[in-house]
Amino acid sequence: MSASTNGRERPWYLKHPDGGWITDYEGRSLRAVRRPFTEDPNAKWAVYEVTGNSPETVKELFLAEGPKCDTAVFKAMDKLDKNDPRKPLRDEEMAAWCIKVSTMAYPDAVNFEPVRTGDSLTGEVVGWTFHVDKGSVRRFGWVAVDRRKATALEDYREDAVVALVATVSTSPAEHLALPARAAATSRAVMALPVERGTCPRYVADPVVNAALEALGKNLPHYHPMRLPLAEVTDRYEIRERETYPAAARGALVLPEEGPVVHGARVFGYWLEGGEWFRPRDIAASVPLQVIAERLSKAGFSIESVRDGRVSALYHAPEPEGGDAATEYGDVWSLSNGSGFEIAVIEGGSDDTMMDLARCLPHVRVTIENEGGVVRRRLSRWEIERRRAAGDDPADLAIHHCEERGHQECGSGTRLVELDPQGHGRITPAPVREVEAADGGTVPERQLPTYVKGTWLLGIDGKRHQVWETVWREWDGAAVETVLTTTGEEHPAARLVEFEGGQRRVETDAHKGDTAAERSPILSRSPLADICPPGHPHVTAAAEALEAFRTGPVEDREKWEKAAEEAALWAAAWFFQGTGELTVGMWRTVVRCAVELYARRFTISRPHALDPEPERNSFFGAGRRSLEDRSPEGYQQVLSAARHWVRSLNSPWDAQERESADRAMWKAAEAFAAEFGTEDANEWVAPVRYLAEVHAMTLVDEGIAKWSRGER
Repeated sequence: MSASTNGRERPWYLKHPDGGWITDYEGRSLRAVRRPFTEDPNAKWAVYEVTGNSPETVKELFLAEGPKCDTAVFKAMDKLDKNDPRKPLRDEEMAAWCIKVSTMAYPDAVNFEPVRTGDSLTGEVVGWTFHVDKGSVRRFGWVAVDRRKATALEDYREDAVVALVATVSTSPAEHLALPARAAATSRAVMALPVERGTCPRYVADPVVNAALEALGKNLPHYHPMRLPLAEVTDRYEIRERETYPAAARGALVLPEEGPVVHGARVFGYWLEGGEWFRPRDIAASVPLQVIAERLSKAGFSIESVRDGRVSALYHAPEPEGGDAATEYGDVWSLSNGSGFEIAVIEGGSDDTMMDLARCLPHVRVTIENEGGVVRRRLSRWEIERRRAAGDDPADLAIHHCEERGHQECGSGTRLVELDPQGHGRITPAPVREVEAADGGTVPERQLPTYVKGTWLLGIDGKRHQVWETVWREWDGAAVETVLTTTGEEHPAARLVEFEGGQRRVETDAHKGDTAAERSPILSRSPLADICPPGHPHVTAAAEALEAFRTGPVEDREKWEKAAEEAALWAAAWFFQGTGELTVGMWRTVVRCAVELYARRFTISRPHALDPEPERNSFFGAGRRSLEDRSPEGYQQVLSAARHWVRSLNSPWDAQERESADRAMWKAAEAFAAEFGTEDANEWVAPVRYLAEVHAMTLVDEGIAKWSRGER
C-alpha cells in the first residue's frame, strides 16, 4: 500500500473482466474505468458502484471522476460517506452537504465555521456552526461531527457553540463545579476526582471510613439518619479559602496529619458553600453537635466542639467484646487532658450530658482550665466489664443536679426535637394559675424552652428542612404552639417519644413536604434532579454576583467574569440534561435564577442598597432579562413561589398546591408564547426551578424574621 491520501489508505485492486479495476469499500463494490477519449484532464477516470448478484441484475451507478484512479476512487468513497448517517463528518464541505442536501434541515445555511476543543487553532474539531438569514434577522445553528444537529436556532453564535459543546460532551464545563472564587482569580483548575464526605486521598483511611459510616454515608439517600456529605476534591485545603468549592455543602471528615498519641484523631466540619468557620452564623454549632452526636454513638471520644469543628478520637472496639463492643448506650466517661476519668454521666444526648457535667465543680473547673474535656460513650461490653469489677456505672452516674437549686437540669431532662420535616420553632406554653396549698392561686411553674439553633438545610431539589432543638422538662407542661416560618401558629397535637428518650413535636403542620409534591407540576422531577451539576453553578454565580455588589471596587471585574462564566455553564448543563429549549433561552432562565437566588444574601446584609444598579452586561451583553421579556410570566413565577411556601407550611391545604400549579402553568404558557416555543411543556421544568429557588429565598426571609422576633 502507498502512503495515505486524504486520510485514506490506497485500496487493493483486482482486474475487472470487462476492463478497469474493481475494489471493495465497506461491503460495496467500486469499479474504476479509464476514459481514453475525454479531453478533460480531471475526468480521465470514472468510478461506479456495482450492484446486483447476477449478470441480468448488475447495475452501475456513477459516483465520481478524477485525473487518476486513486483520486477518483477516494472521491467516490467521500460521496458514499456523505450520505451515510453512520459516518462522521470530516470537514465543512461534508457538514454543509449534511445540513443543506442530505437532511435538508437548513437549506439556506451558510458560513460553516469549525468549533474546536481546547486551543482554537490546533484542537480537535467537534463540529461546525453556521448561520441562516431570514430577512434582517440572523440566527445560528450547529452540526456535530457525529451528525447531531441543532433542533432550534440560537440568537448568538456563542450560544450555538455552547449548545454544540454541551451536546457532544458528557461534561460541558471543563472545570465541573469550579468555585466562583477560583474562577475569579483565574486559577487553572483540573477536573479532579470528587469524593463525598472527605478528600479522595483519604478514602482508604479506616478511621475516616468509620466516621463516615457513623454519619450515614452508606445509608440510602432517603434514610433519616443519613447526613448530607460535602463533595470535595484533593485540592480542598481547610486553611486556603481560594480552594473552597462554592457548591460544597454538608459534613466533611478529615484525619489529623502526623502521629497521634491516644487513638486516631479526626476532625468533623460542616461546610456551607465550602466555608467551615462561620463565627457570625448563630446556627453554625447545630450541625456540629449533630456530627458529634453521631460520632459518639459510633464509639468516638469527643474532645471538643468549638471553633467550627468537632475533634474526635477513635478507639477500635475490643476484639473479645463481640457485638457488645460496638453497641453504645447513654453512659458517658469524661476524662481530662491527661486521660484521667473525672466523671461518669448518664444523659440522652451530647448536650444533655455536658449540661449535667458542668454541674460538678471539678468538671466545671477542668473545663475552665483546660478548655474542655474528652467524653466518650461506653459500650455495652465496657459497662458489663465495670460491673463485673464492682463499679456499676449506673451507681456512679449523675442523674440530677441539686447544686443549682432549680429544675433546669432536673431528673429526666431529655432532648426534644422537631420533626425533621418541621418548619418552625416551639414557643413556651402560657402561664396557668393553680390553687395554692394555703388557699388562693399561684402561677404554675413553667420550665423555659431553649431554642438551641436553626438549621436550614436549604434547597436539595425537592424540599427544605428546618431543624430546631429545644429543652423541656420530661414531665413538664406540653408544648402548645409551633410558630412556622410564615408567622402562623399551629397547635401542637402531641409530644411523641421515640428511641433514646427523645421527644418529637408532631402537628398537622409538620407531617412532611411530600404532600405538596403530589400536584401535577410539583410531582414532576425537579430540574436539580434531572441535571444535578447545574444548580451548583447557579449558586456559584449568585455568590459571585453578591461579591460584585458588595466587594471592593477593584475586584468587581473579576467577580463579574466569574458570575458570567458560572451562569454560562449552568445553562450548558441544563441544556444538556433536558434536551429542551435553546442555550440562549436557558441563559435567560439562569440569569433570572441567579438574581432570585442572590436576593437571600440581602437578608444578612447590614445595608439594603447595592453599590450600583445591576448592569445589563451581566450574563451576556445586550440580553434582555426574563422579567423584561415576559412580565406576566415572571409575576406568575413569583406567585407560584408564594403559594408553594404556604403549601409547605400547610400541607393539608390542597388549594395552595393547586394555586401553585396554576401559576406555574400560566408562566410556562407566557414564556412559550414570548419565545416562540411550540410546546409549553418545555417551559415547565425551568418555571418549576425558578419558583423553587424563589420559594427557598422566601423561607430564608421568614426564618430571619421570626429569629429577630418579628411576627
